[in-house]
Amino acid sequence: MSRSPRNSPAKKRAGASAKRPPAGSDAANSAPLITTAGVLRRRLPLPQPDAEGDKEERGRVLVIGGSTEMPGAAILCATAALRAGAGKLQIATCRTVAHVVGATVPEARIFALAETRSGGIAAASAAAE
Repeated sequence: MSRSPRNSPAKKRAGASAKRPPAGSDAANSAPLITTAGVLRRRLPLPQPDAEGDKEERGRVLVIGGSTEMPGAAILCATAALRAGAGKLQIATCRTVAHVVGATVPEARIFALAETRSGGIAAASAAAE
């Protein structure tokens, strides 16, 4: 006895997951939310620094990242930390691109780390001195 593709169990399962929510439910009445910069600012505001506060009160961030081929990863992360309100910023990245990162984010203290032949941060750089 063969089943037609129209009535197969797989077809029934697929149709069951595509049902609409019951009328009158919260899911049926909610419109999709389009995420824009304005929506994010209203719903997830960044903390506002105290007018009397200083760098220490705003917190510290250490970014460890980037590579010889992608120094922008560390730069983007560091820029986001500053925009979020970090008081002090330190960036640890590969030695050959540290000067580029430092010139791009002059507010940060830069640590030039040893790198591998492939251009990543060497594991030996993680050892405490």
